[in-house]
Amino acid sequence: MVERIHGKDEVTSSSLVEGSDQRLQDFNRGPLIRNRLVVQWLEQGSPKPQMRVRSSPGLRIYIRYIIDMLKFLKESRDELRKVVWPSREEVLNSTIVVLAVVALVSVFLFLIDVAFDSIFEEVVRMGSGG
Repeated sequence: MVERIHGKDEVTSSSLVEGSDQRLQDFNRGPLIRNRLVVQWLEQGSPKPQMRVRSSPGLRIYIRYIIDMLKFLKESRDELRKVVWPSREEVLNSTIVVLAVVALVSVFLFLIDVAFDSIFEEVVRMGSGG
């Protein structure tokens, strides 16, 4: 419960008792919920009357950054678990196909280079009058 104390909104200790079961359940659900509760506590201030946590905006930003980073890592891990990884045979077959295509393109580019080189030599010879 938020009360007006000395002209400021304060969180009182009675607010902890009200709905404390829900807060405990939220706290036990995991680190992301726990971190969110810590941030809320820092933003609302201490639950004791006439005492507030004086946290700088930099601390809140830092905590928010850490929470977002942990959330990103958890989501990344969850997505990697959904990936269907290829078998060894599929990787080997794909590698062979890639190497064969690279070899064919290399031969094609070599032949094009030789053809343009001979054409260029002929044009230079004709231009020099020889």
